[in-house]
Amino acid sequence: MDVQQSIMGFLKNNQSRNYPTDKLARELNMQKAGKFTELVKAIAELEREGFIEFTQAGNVKLKRHEVVVQGVYRANERGFGFVEIEDEEMDVFIPKGKSEFAMNGDVIQLEITKPSDHLNRISAEGRIIEVLERKLKQVVGEFHPYSKEEGEERDLIGYVLPKEKKLSNYRVEINATGLKAEEGNVVIAEVTHYPETGYEFSLEGFVNKIVGDKSDLGIDVLESVLSFGIEPEFSEETLEYVKAIPDEIDPAEFEGRVDYRDEQIITIDGADAKDLDDAVTVTKLENGNYRLGVHIADVSHYVVEGTPLHHDALDRATSIYLADRVIPMLPEKLSNGLCSLNPKVDRLCMSCVMEIDTASAKVINYKIHEGVIKTTERMTYDDVNLILEGQGIVYNKPKPRVKKPEEIIGIDAVRFDDDDELPLIEDGAVAPDELLPESMEFALLLDEEHNAKIDSVSKKYEHITPQLLDMSDLFEILESAKMRRGAIEFKSKESKIVLDETGKPMDVIMRERGIAERIIENFMLLANETVASHFEKLKAPGMYRIHEEPTPEKMARFLSFVAGLGLNLRGTRDKVSHKELQQVLADFEGEPEELVVNTLLLRSMQQAKYSDSNYGHYGLALQNYTHFTSPIRRYPDLIVHRLLKTYGKDKSGKWYKNPTHDKIPMQVIQDLEGELGELAIHTSSRERRSVDVERDVAAMKKTEYMREFIGEEFDAVISSVVKFGIFVELENSIEGMIHITKIPGFYEFNEATLSLVNRKTSNILRIGDSVRVKVDRAVVETRTIDFELIGEEFVHEGSRTDNHAQKIYTPKHERKDKKKKKANADYVIYSNANNPDGNKDSKGKHHKHKAKNNYKGKKSGGHSGGKSGGGHGGGHASGGKGKGGYKGGKGKA
Repeated sequence: MDVQQSIMGFLKNNQSRNYPTDKLARELNMQKAGKFTELVKAIAELEREGFIEFTQAGNVKLKRHEVVVQGVYRANERGFGFVEIEDEEMDVFIPKGKSEFAMNGDVIQLEITKPSDHLNRISAEGRIIEVLERKLKQVVGEFHPYSKEEGEERDLIGYVLPKEKKLSNYRVEINATGLKAEEGNVVIAEVTHYPETGYEFSLEGFVNKIVGDKSDLGIDVLESVLSFGIEPEFSEETLEYVKAIPDEIDPAEFEGRVDYRDEQIITIDGADAKDLDDAVTVTKLENGNYRLGVHIADVSHYVVEGTPLHHDALDRATSIYLADRVIPMLPEKLSNGLCSLNPKVDRLCMSCVMEIDTASAKVINYKIHEGVIKTTERMTYDDVNLILEGQGIVYNKPKPRVKKPEEIIGIDAVRFDDDDELPLIEDGAVAPDELLPESMEFALLLDEEHNAKIDSVSKKYEHITPQLLDMSDLFEILESAKMRRGAIEFKSKESKIVLDETGKPMDVIMRERGIAERIIENFMLLANETVASHFEKLKAPGMYRIHEEPTPEKMARFLSFVAGLGLNLRGTRDKVSHKELQQVLADFEGEPEELVVNTLLLRSMQQAKYSDSNYGHYGLALQNYTHFTSPIRRYPDLIVHRLLKTYGKDKSGKWYKNPTHDKIPMQVIQDLEGELGELAIHTSSRERRSVDVERDVAAMKKTEYMREFIGEEFDAVISSVVKFGIFVELENSIEGMIHITKIPGFYEFNEATLSLVNRKTSNILRIGDSVRVKVDRAVVETRTIDFELIGEEFVHEGSRTDNHAQKIYTPKHERKDKKKKKANADYVIYSNANNPDGNKDSKGKHHKHKAKNNYKGKKSGGHSGGKSGGGHGGGHASGGKGKGGYKGGKGKA
């Protein structure tokens, strides 16, 4: 090693210090005359080259090279923030006081003050040196006037408190140059001055629009929409343009289109959907293959580039679905009318007709062109699910029904299911004396009502039932192929907020997905893949829906976590196969670790987005994928339709029988290559904005709903664990936080296992654990729900966790026998033939006990033992209290 390298190496290891030359010589063992002279020459050369510098005292130090980069600042209301830098995996942390008054979303320039440590997942640290561009142009909030004296003193007329959560620390001082608002008005204020020294949380501006009054119905949702910079109303120019479009389709517009009006084509959507943009038809061919027609509303026929309608649609780029309203991408005349594939009326469409090989599930032939259809029926998911259930086909298998009295023959046992309040009668089972006639009648009534619904719907739509059965068969083929190729499916919950006529939340209910939803999902996936493959075949520019591979850093973290569960995956942090990840989710299904594994794998994924470059879709395990099927509500789909027409037609507007690359003018390709990239960035940004506002409104309504339950208790599951506490989710998807100060005991965060560990008892709280919580507070303004932890249905003890981290992983298929044995151990079956008098109480009635190790008992108490924790809580009036520490429900003494 030469002298310069020795000096640089030493100074890099001691970056915060400076050294006199003689001390540096001693540290490097270069005190002797010849060596010292060599040292001085090396120091002079390093200074000349800019690697080191001298302090005012003449000491030598490493010269700090400022690393200045540009990015977008994401502020936290507690004063710190992060900067997103393009093409960088980890954000740069900005400590409190180092933001130079930057606000959320600002484009800034920053200096890196501490480099990142990717190995230990430590982000770089920096300080903002300049705000290049302000994102915040206007603020939505409630106006509060100053008194006459205050106004004269400040030369202001009032102030606005912003609605947006990230601006909760700020207030906007309002001057007199704008509109004159009154107390309680909800206004939009134009921002003219931003925070500065002495006014760190103060903005200044004027009122440019009065939205309404805080007491107006729906004003809370409107405030949220406006605070995200979304204009809910269409421009006057657009409304006038749409008004001029004829209400009926001129038959002359059918010319050149393929006519499908004689085919049995149906739409399948939610019951409350009004923008029906996709219709399907399935036919089984003589060769055994299936013909699938996916017909999509031809929105591009109406949204012509350069028109006011086009400009408004492009600006919105997506429809937004909120609790009390929809903000459509297109005016209602189009979204619910001319472009909606309503039943039994002529509609223009873009058709993708595919032949699917039954053995391989591959599309072996396809045609994409303009068409005209007349849908046979407007079907709902619920109705299709009922019809298929009547044919014995279900996706989410229902629990066994209570059988009719005439069907219960030779029965000798009864089983109670933990998840049902009603008993389930099985073949060969006799109901014990405690099964009351009322409950039996009620169960039969429910069963008869459900069967009546099936019969009614099946009779009404018996003319399309054969096609629905073909759709179900094709779905099975496509679903199996999707699983074979390694598509990753995460378990997700979807809830619906029920509002009254005033906008007040009355309930939050979970949506269930049946086979009808899955049928349409698979058909749309195949059409999207086929269209994307068409672009690749043409070697022409396309708009793709991409989902890139997980980053090595995120995948390494996931692999480390599952290794702690005893599972060693084949692969490296750079490459893990879809099959391996798919198998992980399958193996943990139904296990205590299921939620945490799903959550961590989902967090390891990249965010899907639009791109003019085809990087494939990792989650779906597809090389080619786009969005073609929803042009009423997504602008990228509209772009795809335009591209298909551009590539598929000649100069006269006639469709080619076989479009090829050489038929596309080179100038068209060159123009599109620059334009599509910008459109992809814009539409991806608008998509994220719509997701943000939808989540904000849902959080607001859920918080408002939970205000009615302050002090009440609920069962919950831990959904996330962080340093300062845990997040829990109720059965209806409502989520809130339990701060670490509200958790009894002394818990510390373990980042490796994403858990909180009690320092004294070694008990552990982690994702997926069941807990009992009490609602502490619900603050609508900040969308926060706080809970208190009052009990744990399942707490991991330290000894168990230590073993758990080192357990030998057993594949799911090898655990089936164990599960069956455990399930059988949960119940004591009483046989009249083998044990006519055993297990009866003093009155001669049959008991039902939970097995000793099953922690959850019946809520009803009494004979069921209440919610007993250990399982032996029953027999007392209170329902008893078992080992798990839970008090059972009240029952008969």
